Amino acid sequence: QSVDAIVGAGRVLLSTAGPFLQYGRPVVDACVRLGTDYVDITGETPFVRATMDEYGQAARERGVFVIPMCGYERGRSKELRAFASWLVRTRRPQT
Repeated sequence: QSVDAIVGAGRVLLSTAGPFLQYGRPVVDACVRLGTDYVDITGETPFVRATMDEYGQAARERGVFVIPMCGYERGRSKELRAFASWLVRTRRPQT
């Protein structure tokens, strides 16, 4: 219930708290159910695989972006954050 309240309060959720395998699933679940885009900084590839396997189709059907690993490597994180930001701005109507 508290996860839903936090997730439902915005358009995009940035997750920086791990370990993601332990704490991330309820957050991604709430994002997909409530239509909130999800971005994280995980480096846990098993979490990324499990997340895409479990929520990828539902996220696509609902038009929700699930974008993991945006801060894993410093060299690419700026570009990934910029791309994620552009993607959300251009694919979502402004409210």
